[in-house]
Amino acid sequence: PAYVTFSESTEGTPESLLRGVGAQILDHAEDLAREHGAEKISKRLEGGKPVDCILAVAKEENVDLIVSGARGLSGLQALMLGSTSQRLAHLAPVTCLTVR
Repeated sequence: PAYVTFSESTEGTPESLLRGVGAQILDHAEDLAREHGAEKISKRLEGGKPVDCILAVAKEENVDLIVSGARGLSGLQALMLGSTSQRLAHLAPVTCLTVR
């Protein structure tokens, strides 16, 4: 499992703290990918609405595939809250792969 570390001297705005957590998560994901043989890895930390950010980066980077995770919400929760992966599948101009 991945762990996010904070020290007693951790200071900053909520946004800066969240960016720090995001950077740690990306670093851990990169390490895992390299352990499994990935060679070409790029990382980006964006802020905003997830679907809008993902689609903008996909267009800018001219990607062939968007991979997203599914949290596995129940039918009613998914209906009420919506799903980033569902919205991506409907809006993306490229193939989307959703994993659990």
